[in-house]
Amino acid sequence: MTPEQQERERQLMRDRVSGIKHFEPFEGEIKEIDLNAPWYCPFCISPEFKQLELNADGLGLHCTEHYMVCDYEHENAEGRAKSKVSWSKRHRYPLSLKELIQARIELKKECIKKHHRSIKQSKACIDELKEELAQLERGEIA
Repeated sequence: MTPEQQERERQLMRDRVSGIKHFEPFEGEIKEIDLNAPWYCPFCISPEFKQLELNADGLGLHCTEHYMVCDYEHENAEGRAKSKVSWSKRHRYPLSLKELIQARIELKKECIKKHHRSIKQSKACIDELKEELAQLERGEIA
C-alpha cells in the first residue's frame, strides 16, 4: 500500500470508531499479507507452534485459542471493509515462523533473568533465616 492508501485506510478505521471514548486507533504501517501463508498469534506466542486459522470467508485469520484466552484476529483491507473492523493501537501483525521463534527466544531469555533474580532473592532470604536461627540457638533474643 502506498502511504496515501495507508492513511486513507487509517482514516476509515478512525471514522468507524469516532465517538467511542478511550479508543485509541492503530497508527502503524498498514500492509496486506498473504493470508494463506503460515502465520502465528503475536499475543499467544504459541509454544506449540499452532498456526492461525483462515476465517470461513477467507478474508481474515484468527487465533485458535479459546476466545476467553485470546480473541486475536487479523484481516486485510477487504475483510476489514466487510466486517467494519477498526484496529486499536494494540493491534499487531501476525508473526512468521521466524518471528515466532525469535519471540520465544526473547521470552525464554526474560524467564531465565527472572529466575536468576528469584534465586538471588531466595538465597538472601535463606541467609537471613540462617542468621536468625543462629542467633536463637546462641540464646540471643532480638
